[in-house]
Amino acid sequence: MTITRHRVAMVDVDLVQVNFAAFFRWMDISYQELLVELGHPLSAILSSGYATPVVKAECNYMAPVTLNDEIEVTAEVAKVGNSSYSVVHRFNSHRKLIAEAEVRHVWVSIGPPQVAVPVPDWLRSCSRKS
Repeated sequence: MTITRHRVAMVDVDLVQVNFAAFFRWMDISYQELLVELGHPLSAILSSGYATPVVKAECNYMAPVTLNDEIEVTAEVAKVGNSSYSVVHRFNSHRKLIAEAEVRHVWVSIGPPQVAVPVPDWLRSCSRKS
């Protein structure tokens, strides 16, 4: 599991509150930090001939977020299948859960051709449930 922290900036908000797209940017940052913490930064994965495209992403918003709020994002590998895995992201502000998301990635060989391949053992071993 990894934790990243963000402060809501003007670029993140619309007229009322934080724009939903900011959560997806924070998830991407959190995912990359998770891979670094696991000892396999995305740059190393890509240079070794693999990629981790997203095939499904959903986020449930439970509370509003506004300018200057501090956001803490936790990310962890939750489920691992044969060639896909999910990362769960939890967003907290003032120790309150404000959003929760799940992003499904597929482990692929860059190719050519680009094809799904089994998730590596190092990733499988760090999941909550395989």
